[in-house]
Amino acid sequence: MNACTGIRILEIEEGFAAAGLCGQLCAGLEAHVTKLESPGGDNLRKATPLAADGTATLFHLLNAGKTCVRMPESDDGKRKLLVELIEQADIVIAGEVLPSLPDIIEPTRFCARWPAKVLCSISTFGATSSRKNWAGNELIAEAMAGLISCTGYPEKPPVCSGVPYAMHVTALFAFAGILAALREKERSGHGQWLDVAVVDCLVTLLGNFIPSY
Repeated sequence: MNACTGIRILEIEEGFAAAGLCGQLCAGLEAHVTKLESPGGDNLRKATPLAADGTATLFHLLNAGKTCVRMPESDDGKRKLLVELIEQADIVIAGEVLPSLPDIIEPTRFCARWPAKVLCSISTFGATSSRKNWAGNELIAEAMAGLISCTGYPEKPPVCSGVPYAMHVTALFAFAGILAALREKERSGHGQWLDVAVVDCLVTLLGNFIPSY
């Protein structure tokens, strides 16, 4: 299916997380996805097992169909490249911000400078949450959302899920939000800022557990 042909996306995140998975969904529908990496390359490249080319198999799986671009070392070079890539993109998917990334990806600044573009910000607790500066990962998200209260055995401590539900579910919500934002852009010409919180997305899986709690 080529429903996203012609759409250009800039993906900013490292590791195995929701923004990369969302970008993977877009690439699968023939969007042109550019993945921005830190100067030394995404740390996921070093994860085992490695493919024949010495790069992690998981990195290849997550980034198939994407164009990978590494940031330069200098701050001026980073800013110049980031602005260039944003100018070329219709959508920016920003997960955990890369180290030393210029602050122009901050939502208020971004929307003021590029009002016709779609920015999808993905974080553990959300960009407007009182916990926005808290660190987060799969385990923390599952614990804060209450998912691990549904796993394991009653007489033993809760356990994390065997697969990264939080990241996959969040990627699906972000993907749906992006499609809705594109539809609105077609109608009004205005871009959108999507503030996607991993914990919020994960809570939606607990529909039949929340009432009993």
